[in-house]
Amino acid sequence: MKKKKQMFVSLNVKVFILGIVISMIPIAIIGTVLYRKSLEIVEQKQEAASENALDSIADSIQVTTDYVGNLSLYIIQNSDVKETLLAESMTGSELLRRQNEVAKSLMFYTGQNQFVNSIYIEGENGLVLHAGDVRDVKREEELAGRAKKLMGKSFWTGTSAKNDDSPVVYLTLTRSIRDTENLQNTLGTLWINVPLSKMKEQFSNYIETYPGYIALVDDDGNVLLSAGKSETVISDLEKLKESRITTISDKKSNTLVYGNKLPDTGWTIVSGLERSKLLEENRTIRDLLIYGIVASMLLCLLTSVLFSRAILHPLRLLTGKIREVKEDNYDVQLQFESNDEIGILSTQFNAMTRRMNELVNEVLTGKVLQTEAELKALQAQINPHFLYNNLDTAYWMSRLEHADKTGRVVLAIADLYRLTMNSGQKFISVETEIRYVENYIVIQELRTADQIQFHIEADEELFQWATMRFVIQPLVENSVEHGILPSGREGDIWIRGFKDEENLYFEVEDNGDSIDISEIEELLMDVKSEEKRGMAIRNIDQRIKLQFGKNYGLFFRAGTENGTVVRIVQPLLAYTKHM
Repeated sequence: MKKKKQMFVSLNVKVFILGIVISMIPIAIIGTVLYRKSLEIVEQKQEAASENALDSIADSIQVTTDYVGNLSLYIIQNSDVKETLLAESMTGSELLRRQNEVAKSLMFYTGQNQFVNSIYIEGENGLVLHAGDVRDVKREEELAGRAKKLMGKSFWTGTSAKNDDSPVVYLTLTRSIRDTENLQNTLGTLWINVPLSKMKEQFSNYIETYPGYIALVDDDGNVLLSAGKSETVISDLEKLKESRITTISDKKSNTLVYGNKLPDTGWTIVSGLERSKLLEENRTIRDLLIYGIVASMLLCLLTSVLFSRAILHPLRLLTGKIREVKEDNYDVQLQFESNDEIGILSTQFNAMTRRMNELVNEVLTGKVLQTEAELKALQAQINPHFLYNNLDTAYWMSRLEHADKTGRVVLAIADLYRLTMNSGQKFISVETEIRYVENYIVIQELRTADQIQFHIEADEELFQWATMRFVIQPLVENSVEHGILPSGREGDIWIRGFKDEENLYFEVEDNGDSIDISEIEELLMDVKSEEKRGMAIRNIDQRIKLQFGKNYGLFFRAGTENGTVVRIVQPLLAYTKHM
């Protein structure tokens, strides 16, 4: 049964219809679940805003801790501090002088930054160095022992007032001071205190915008700073750790909990948002959703049009390139870059055409090599019958005449052999090619007596140019064997050389029997033919075309009266010995 032909529908129409269908589905879904989705959108909006606000607070705290951490490095590397802590014994005046010098350095650090409240150093040698308000700061021996175990690494803790169990009022960085000459030797312990009051303002501002609570909790579960209703901080933090995510939605307590882990300190910022207050914006969001649905539909339609154009344009380019490949032009490439399937298709198409071009060149190269091998075999043999006849002529000449003519023939044959075997290069000079033909003519004149007159017309200015090897002699031989000799009458053969600004030309003309031009052209076009008939001229034509292109090679025409003219066309190339 014959298959019914489908009606053609362009990709542009298909993509446009698909865009309309896709835009209608979200409208139907959003319309049925508008209220439920609006709640989720409100939560996502508030969550994102809260995350940004908390990230800002976390960054601010991180800036403070980073600054204090860098400050501690400067202090433990301070030469006055190290020299004082390394001193074994000092007089009262010397001790006072050193303490004043160190105090000036430390006061410079505390005075230049609003974060630092006080700096306190307790040396292993019993000396105490300090700056800022250190009277009310509690320093525990446990922190000093922990600092020694950390071998110079710093850690943060919350610190309350001295001799008081009140809540944390300072964030304290503690680290041991090591001897740079002997890292195993502890010189003392450093405390840098940052008042929590510097951060309370940010926490209060956050609660005014986002109802709920915010708290800063250390790694031991101690609340260092909080604002709002923070009764569930520890339990919410445990839920975050169990879930291993940064945000959880607790529907039982009607809160949205967010956690932000601060690097280096081990602290966590925990925030709880009241869901019921967040839904007060639900009506506004609902209106915005309706407008968003309409806008999304229009945007989808516009996107579908633009998308169809983006897809169809490269496909049209690809279609055009495929037509070129169909016309046997394999050297085509798509100049189109994209990071999607179209880009992959373009890359694969370019790779395919490059490979096809390589394969075609490999086949042509193989044909050239085969042709050159056949040519070399022909050159090595030249023409056994021809050599036999001329050697026989040379023999009888030596018997019937004096040695002058015999020597001339033998010399011509020797020169032919020498020119033939001289080099395996593709190109020779025009001078060498003409001399080869001249030697061939010497032999042919003795062989054909006075039946054929040879005429060479080539100026010496042509001798500097390059030609492919041995392209004239086979054509001269063709004129002798198939033009003059079969006619049985005397004849002439002209060998001409000339050039223009771009090309080099040779012509071989005879006035013997004419040949069928159409037949010889068919013989040249049949490059796959394995027949020996016409092999010499076919090899010459193929060699030139494969080297220079289809606009070059052999071109035949009838002579002015009788005979045939064959023209050899090559590009004009200057000859060098290493061509």
